[in-house]
Amino acid sequence: MQKLFIFFLLALASTVCFGQTDVNDKKMSYSAIISGARGVFVGSSSAPSKFPALEMRAGGSAAYKLSDLFFLEARLFFGVKKKRDAMNVQGQPYRVGPPFLDLDVTASNRDHYFYEIPSSVRFNFPHPKIGLRGGLNYRAFFPHNASVDFLTARKEIGIICGGYVRLHERVNLGFDQYFGITKVYSTSGFIDGHEFDVNVRNQSGIFYLEWKF
Repeated sequence: MQKLFIFFLLALASTVCFGQTDVNDKKMSYSAIISGARGVFVGSSSAPSKFPALEMRAGGSAAYKLSDLFFLEARLFFGVKKKRDAMNVQGQPYRVGPPFLDLDVTASNRDHYFYEIPSSVRFNFPHPKIGLRGGLNYRAFFPHNASVDFLTARKEIGIICGGYVRLHERVNLGFDQYFGITKVYSTSGFIDGHEFDVNVRNQSGIFYLEWKF
């Protein structure tokens, strides 16, 4: 299923970004985007924290105009999930134990670099100057042989949706919410005779600034 999602995203990205040679230039638009986000781990079992961390992205987008209201859009970002302070501090009583210990270690161990390809359908309201978008997102974390954790070389698929407001003819301010579908961490077992089953996915709230060329 994940391979099918990846194929769909790459195919849509290729269609939007490259199109056909005879496409009218007015149907294509391009932009540069920078963003900041709050990324968290969301699990199926109650954890002492969602281990929030700063995420930053920079990249660009290409949009193909289907009509005055609808656009197909593909984006390419390079980003980083910054490390956060550990909840467990050496020499002090542990605040996080099994089965959530690996979440604290991964979030505080190092910065995690990634690239991602969001592909979406965008709807522009003629007035007021706002728009909505929704689609799929493919994200891949880069390998890091010196320090391996559950995000190392991890690939994931998720749903992305959000909206934006046009501050200027060429400037949009927007917010996207990313909901991971792929489980990035799973564990199960027994602690003190009690069974646990933890499945963790990534989730992000993303603010971005877009400049249209």
